[in-house]
Amino acid sequence: KQIIGIRNKEIALRRGNFSTIMINNLSKVYGFERQYENERILIFINNGYTETTIALPNSITCVINLLENDRIEFTQNVLSINLLNRNVNINNRIINLPSHS
Repeated sequence: KQIIGIRNKEIALRRGNFSTIMINNLSKVYGFERQYENERILIFINNGYTETTIALPNSITCVINLLENDRIEFTQNVLSINLLNRNVNINNRIINLPSHS
């Protein structure tokens, strides 16, 4: 019910463009992004039997975990997310570092 509620609330999950951002066959983690206008949502699925940690691209400085409603920020210059085994992680409100041109 919680995931259905998030899907109904977040327009990017219903109408956004879809792109795969991570496939890790060893740890059985799959990640994809849905983007609609200025909203980006990252979804990570850990289909493995052990907890794993993933690192996000350096351009992302902060995300909000929509399932737990907590903020995830940089730790030692790496933004990482712990994924529990056989679990889903949905992140929103992604803050990107400005590009240095």
